[in-house]
Amino acid sequence: MRKSVAFVLAVVGALGVTSANAAPLPLEDLDFLDARIAVYLGGTPADAGKRAEPIDRRLRMVRCPEGALFDSPQLGAIAAYCPSKGWRLRVPLVGLTATTAQPAEVVIRRGDAVELAYIGHGFDITTGATAMEDGRAGGVVRVKTSTGTATVTTRVRGAGAVTIGN
Repeated sequence: MRKSVAFVLAVVGALGVTSANAAPLPLEDLDFLDARIAVYLGGTPADAGKRAEPIDRRLRMVRCPEGALFDSPQLGAIAAYCPSKGWRLRVPLVGLTATTAQPAEVVIRRGDAVELAYIGHGFDITTGATAMEDGRAGGVVRVKTSTGTATVTTRVRGAGAVTIGN
């Protein structure tokens, strides 16, 4: 029973549903998200809706505090997601079918030693880590730090290099 109540509360929180007394959570700006997808796909913000289908305006998602992340286009769509809020959506690409869209090449394999960089404002810190799963350029991969005490979700920069932060 406790698990089902916790699950319902997690879903309610992710969807932005609040009690009558609480202030509503800010919602994701879908126009801005469309523009970010266009830029991620190599266009400009004005290309929103030309490179990927516009996001359904009926959707109501809690605003992602760190900004939505994107996976490399695969099978005719791009995935936009927010790890901290738990939402993920698949946006079809314009003019591509499942047979013409090619997945990005895997550049990190499970067990590979990688350089983990934390990039902040005016500084960066690097350390060694081990990939816990395969990763494609621009995608997300979990790594275990060199001390072996923490697992971190990171962005793949390229072969043997991952980053967290900016």
